[in-house]
Amino acid sequence: MTITFNGTLVTNFKEFKSQNIERKDDISFDFGPTWGIQRAYGKMHFLFDIGSVYYFDTKGNNGFFPIMIQLNIGFNVKKW
Repeated sequence: MTITFNGTLVTNFKEFKSQNIERKDDISFDFGPTWGIQRAYGKMHFLFDIGSVYYFDTKGNNGFFPIMIQLNIGFNVKKW
């Protein structure tokens, strides 16, 4: 199970409007079972997972999304 926190707390990107999605709150949460793969090659890491999620925000809007896909590519600053 994965728990994801989505929000526009720290960002330098300019927002753009979507034609088919209307956000009612800037902070949202989702959780649900996901299956995926994670690999690290040197200082780079890659993560891919897929699963269904239940999402909600701080204003009470909620719903179920049957297929959530995540791709994460990152740089490892410190080796633990």
